[in-house]
Amino acid sequence: MWASIIGGGALLGYGLMRRDRRGLASAVAGSALLFQGSRHAKDSGIAESLNPEMDLEFNVTILRPADELYRFWENPENFPRFMYRVKRVVDLGNHRQRWIFAGPRKREIELRVEVISNIPNRLISWQTEPGQPYEEWGSVEFTPALRDGETEVTMDISYRMPAGYIGRGIAALAGLDPAQLARESLRRFKQLMEAGEIATTQGQPSGRRGITDKGMQMLLGEHAQLPAAATRRRVG
Repeated sequence: MWASIIGGGALLGYGLMRRDRRGLASAVAGSALLFQGSRHAKDSGIAESLNPEMDLEFNVTILRPADELYRFWENPENFPRFMYRVKRVVDLGNHRQRWIFAGPRKREIELRVEVISNIPNRLISWQTEPGQPYEEWGSVEFTPALRDGETEVTMDISYRMPAGYIGRGIAALAGLDPAQLARESLRRFKQLMEAGEIATTQGQPSGRRGITDKGMQMLLGEHAQLPAAATRRRVG
């Protein structure tokens, strides 16, 4: 079981990093090993420890009133303008949406979600539908700040990845880690709403980008923490 999980994760990560047929073959083989290892983990009763639920909360203050921010976020046509790696959104009706992400090697990855709560000018929450690449429950809350015209925006994300920590690492290599997507989307939302444009660090080396990322967090007044239980919005 452990050999399948660790070996499969290594092969899948290696395959995602390469851009040739050998990489594709490695990714396919790694996926098969991960599936086999995860199935054995489930049968042995230790799947919960291998696949824990991650809970994160991101907060940022934006110099715009809450109702303006809510109206912009409520319209899914605006998502590609600030949601990290989202190329387009398809409205499926009945509060259901299909988010299409830019994946590795110019491939697209789809995620179907359902909006489970929508409180005007205050809160929007969602959850993934069954059978998606990973499970996610999220919400964004708009709270007027102490100063007029400012809003405290809080994004709460809870998610469970296939193969647990290994799956999260693979998703991070592909640029599709839910925590990274949430943090970058909130940062881009702040920049877009305050400055009308989004600053990027594309083309920078990975080390420099890491330093820039930390600096941007300090500059934009962002912080991440474990969420209070009251902020979770999940059904089912």
